[in-house]
Amino acid sequence: MIISAYKYFKKFLSKLYLDLDIKVKKIMLLGIKFSFITCLFSTLILSLYISSNNSYILYDLGISLFKSSTTFIVVFFIYGIVFNKLMHERGK
Repeated sequence: MIISAYKYFKKFLSKLYLDLDIKVKKIMLLGIKFSFITCLFSTLILSLYISSNNSYILYDLGISLFKSSTTFIVVFFIYGIVFNKLMHERGK
């Protein structure tokens, strides 16, 4: 099940990446990787909140960081595609 979902996601991304410029693709992937690492860090903070005493600062920090990182993942993905289309339209 997981392997088929991975293959489907990889096929979906390969169709989107076919017409992406190399520079746009590189910036987009770096942004997604950075946001994913930030998302993992926020998950660590939230697990520390669960395992330690209930500090609301850890909870607020973890939730805010998680929301920001997931938003940045979507933003890098969408803006990379939009910027690439704008570059192709301007170049024509």
